[in-house]
Amino acid sequence: MQTPADPDGSPRDAPAFPAEAVEWLIDGPRRKVTSLAPAYLTAAMARAGHHLMAMPPDDTPVLDAVVASNQLPGDLDRLATRLRSRGRFGLVCSRRDQRIPWARKLDRVLGLDQMAEPADIAAPLLAAARFAEVEETTYRYWQVVNHESLELILRAELSTLEPADRESRITAALELYADYGRGVDGMQMPWVSTCYRAVVVDGIWTDGVSTGGSTTASGSTAGDSTPAEADLFDSSSDATLLIDFR
Repeated sequence: MQTPADPDGSPRDAPAFPAEAVEWLIDGPRRKVTSLAPAYLTAAMARAGHHLMAMPPDDTPVLDAVVASNQLPGDLDRLATRLRSRGRFGLVCSRRDQRIPWARKLDRVLGLDQMAEPADIAAPLLAAARFAEVEETTYRYWQVVNHESLELILRAELSTLEPADRESRITAALELYADYGRGVDGMQMPWVSTCYRAVVVDGIWTDGVSTGGSTTASGSTAGDSTPAEADLFDSSSDATLLIDFR
């Protein structure tokens, strides 16, 4: 299964990642944060007033938080050594909201409709000895796209494919967009980000042997940034026609 790609990170084409999601992930003002996420998410953390810095080269615990996107770092134990006492690790798994018909159709023509579930991506975090108090929440938000910006986003998402395969998928996606007849006015791209946060466990290692610490997961209901009501996501609702989500 494929891991969902991130939206393009340039300022013009990036979705407005919710400020409340940043607050939830980092949990505190003016933190020292290392971002392992794309530019749009890093920019959201900077707007929130956090100090963005590179990953420390050694195991000195100087960071308040580390935030990653769509995949976990390879060595969570090593990452834990960079975090201060009660430091946080955040993971953001973003994808198009499949409750919206045009988002489903878009992912289908792109071949991205069989993606890894956020819970599968986050599973190693729940099992990590150096992290505990794992929590989960979800945010939904919107991105206005037109023909030009959609093409830029898709080229970023499909950048690892062979050129011929990439061009074929992009052409099919742009034809789908053209079928909606929105032209330069654009459409709204629905995003859903499943977010996880965990607290580093202090004093867990003695001579290389684990001496305690537990990891728990708790599902929670998130803040929802979408301006729409719940029935807007029902493809049978007349309300979907108002925003061209056929």
